[in-house]
This record gives sequence, C-alpha cells and structure tokens, in this order.
Amino acid sequence: GGRRSGTSTLKAEVALVLGTYLVAMVVPNVSLMISLAGSLAGTMSAIILPALMDLRGGDGNRVLNVFIIGVGVVLMGLGAGSSIVSIYDELV
Repeated sequence: GGRRSGTSTLKAEVALVLGTYLVAMVVPNVSLMISLAGSLAGTMSAIILPALMDLRGGDGNRVLNVFIIGVGVVLMGLGAGSSIVSIYDELV
C-alpha cells in the first residue's frame, strides 16, 4: 500500500477539526460526551472484544461467547442510550 497524498491527509485533518468544533459548539457539557464515549469504548473493550477474540480463537465455549457478546451489545446500547438522553436533555 502506498502513502496517502498530502491533499487527502489535509482533508481528513480539516474534517476532524471541523467535526470536533461542531460537537463542541452543539454539546455545552463535555462530560456528557465523555460519558457517551466511555459507554461505547468501555463496553466494547471490556466485554465484547474479549469474547470476540475467544470466539475467533476457537478454543472457548461458543455458546457462552455469543451470549457474552449479546449481553455486551445490550449493555452498550443501554449505556449509549442513557448518555444520548442526557445530552438531549441538556440541549433542550
């Protein structure tokens, strides 16, 4: 694979900066965004990814791993939903 061109990298950087700026302007309380990111990343890294890795490794209990992944997805949805409701309540 080749390296990205300077124009492509610049476009990605501008998009990230503008996206961050828009989020900062829309969401007045940054702790709410941290809560959302934590609920998504925390559940993914602590519950879902270990079960996925064990599932892909082939040595673990398949039914248990699928159950853990399902529970993780539900918990991630609940955590993200709660954070999104808090962000909405703050905006309205």
